[in-house]
Amino acid sequence: MIFAFSPGSEGSGSERYVASIPFTVAPGCALNTPATPIIHTVVDSTLKLEKLHHLYSLTFGPYATPQEAEGGLISVAAALLWTSLSQGVGIQYAKESREPTFLQEPSPIVESGSMGFMRKSPGWEATDGHYEAEYSTVRPDHKRLVRWEMGRATITVGVDAHKFICCLGDALKFPNLRAVAANEKLKLAIELYAGHRFELGANAQFIALVTTLEALLPDMVVSQSTEDALKNAAEAVRAARDQKTRGTQEWADVDRLLLRVGKLKRESIGMSLRQFVGAAVARNPDLGNVPAIATSLREAYSTRSRLLHDGIAESQTIAASLTFLRDFVPRLLTALFKETSGSKKNEGPAANAL
Repeated sequence: MIFAFSPGSEGSGSERYVASIPFTVAPGCALNTPATPIIHTVVDSTLKLEKLHHLYSLTFGPYATPQEAEGGLISVAAALLWTSLSQGVGIQYAKESREPTFLQEPSPIVESGSMGFMRKSPGWEATDGHYEAEYSTVRPDHKRLVRWEMGRATITVGVDAHKFICCLGDALKFPNLRAVAANEKLKLAIELYAGHRFELGANAQFIALVTTLEALLPDMVVSQSTEDALKNAAEAVRAARDQKTRGTQEWADVDRLLLRVGKLKRESIGMSLRQFVGAAVARNPDLGNVPAIATSLREAYSTRSRLLHDGIAESQTIAASLTFLRDFVPRLLTALFKETSGSKKNEGPAANAL
């Protein structure tokens, strides 16, 4: 298929707007969608899932204004992140949005032309514009808009589409769902986790899952006593640098060392990871045994360092860490998602370093 076009809106009724997001699922997976769109009611709104040629499309609404529909785009994107976690499906959705292109005057549909089928279903005699299926969009559903879709190769196999859209509907009911969309670190981590399913090799999946954990980490500083020691070290390095002639290679070498000492004020990634995950486990005891998780995290991060620095690591070690990460990472992200979205209240100590 080079390209395809189809009716992309209701094209009738009162003025109203909907949020529309296209998405794909990881290779080796597909939603078992029927020939007709699946409709799911979420409170007083409608969520529609339909299969295009190489994409899936979600439509949510209606809204009274385009501005309200923009908020719907945010909510549906966050709901897709939740569904990726809870259904174990790698999902990539369009993050870029584009407005439809509107015609100055309606363009009549010629019955004998390539768009002639639209005179029968949905019964249009003319079109008001078009939009590209590959981008998220807020569209006026009362306008007669043609949806254009470019072709590409696909690999697909089976996931229950009814269960999929019900999961999306549940997520859209979370009290503070948009807080997830506003949490850039959590959002990136879930997207990285979903993306790891698009990787075919064990090494790539392993690195992607460790990177997922790193993406969650806040910028942590060392203790006051350590910072005091670093200040003394910096003063000594600065004194040694100033004994050299500015502009020489020797002065530049020691100056780089001084910069590296300054960066030591930030806690190491390994320690930050143990502190962050330790606090999450403390709030969510069902995530597992703290000592066991600590051991697995240390081994995974150490293996990741060897793999990136040397280009190779023991396959058995990678396999063991990958088994741990595939189980632990989605459960951790699920717990953090629930905390952020207000769908679960967690109790426990504020922090617990692993």
